[in-house]
Amino acid sequence: MPGRTTEVRPPTRKELAATLALSLPIREGGWLLKVADDWPATPEEAGAEPDVWSGLVPVRTGLGTPVPAPWAADLPVPPSVHRLTD
Repeated sequence: MPGRTTEVRPPTRKELAATLALSLPIREGGWLLKVADDWPATPEEAGAEPDVWSGLVPVRTGLGTPVPAPWAADLPVPPSVHRLTD
């Protein structure tokens, strides 16, 4: 989160050693992601079996109102968090 490192204590060596960042590419047309404006007219056009359910499960991502830890309830929400949720 941009700016957050200036608002918190530095990480310990143990915390850094236990941290992993992972980046995975999303490629259009691959088995992982297919981008389309509409459904194909037939299962055959889609490359699907007509007697097997096909469809999608929508994924929605959004940020809600920040919830402080019980011991931080009286502290103001820091600017880096406000930037995320505004």
